[in-house]
Amino acid sequence: MLVLVQNGQYDSALAGVKRAVNSYQGPAKLQVGQARNSSNASSSQMQVDVRAGDPATLLAANDQVLAALGKVSGLAEVRSNLVASKPQYQLVPTDRLLSRSMARSRPRPTSPRAR
Repeated sequence: MLVLVQNGQYDSALAGVKRAVNSYQGPAKLQVGQARNSSNASSSQMQVDVRAGDPATLLAANDQVLAALGKVSGLAEVRSNLVASKPQYQLVPTDRLLSRSMARSRPRPTSPRAR
């Protein structure tokens, strides 16, 4: 999630975000990363990564962290980048699949009538 910080509040906001993240007691993994604003020397945003082994745990952790960050002073906005996920499938090559693929890639003999 992206955490936008009010001007001049970065250090206190970072401390508050770290406290909020450290107070999380669930199974998900949380990490706070600092993002620097290159247009000036001050920081204006940070990133909180929420990772979990399954979608239900991820959603619950995301909601808990959003609620905790909502209580941190000095933050201008907190945005979650968690979207409803769709199942993803990965094709694993098997002998049967490979043989079908090879059969399709060979040129087919033409019939004598086609000439």
